[in-house]
Amino acid sequence: MAAGLALLPAFAGAAQGAFRPEATRFAAAVTLVATAGGVSLPGIGAAFWGLALGLVVYLGDSRLR
Repeated sequence: MAAGLALLPAFAGAAQGAFRPEATRFAAAVTLVATAGGVSLPGIGAAFWGLALGLVVYLGDSRLR
């Protein structure tokens, strides 16, 4: 429990840095939701799918701008 509480400031700083730039805010949110949601397809874990989906959203969003 104490170790989890000790990590809260680090998580808050990382989240603040990820969500601050408007250009990457949506991709960061998609990455977080997909990873935290625990999506696991063909034996590949949620961390990979979160990063892959976030990258696809970021690239698609940057091309639209």
